Amino acid sequence: MCEYTIVGMDYVRKVLKKLLPNLYLKKQLAKAIIKLIDSWPKYGRPTLKEYLKFCRQVDATAVYNYSKKRTITTATVEKYLTKN
Repeated sequence: MCEYTIVGMDYVRKVLKKLLPNLYLKKQLAKAIIKLIDSWPKYGRPTLKEYLKFCRQVDATAVYNYSKKRTITTATVEKYLTKN
């Protein structure tokens, strides 16, 4: 097993597109991530409403992972952003 870190949404999208035909177990997750990246605004920052929608889409990808350590969810983000 090895770990590979990719920084930047454009690079993540390019790598996932190349890996997609060879993926079996995580193919649906890769497709969901590509869709998320494509939905991110190309220029500028998203509005709060857009950002929270994006967060909900990220939450939906959690079904593809087995992480028990995930603590930051849409509810956590929304609570923080509306408080500050």
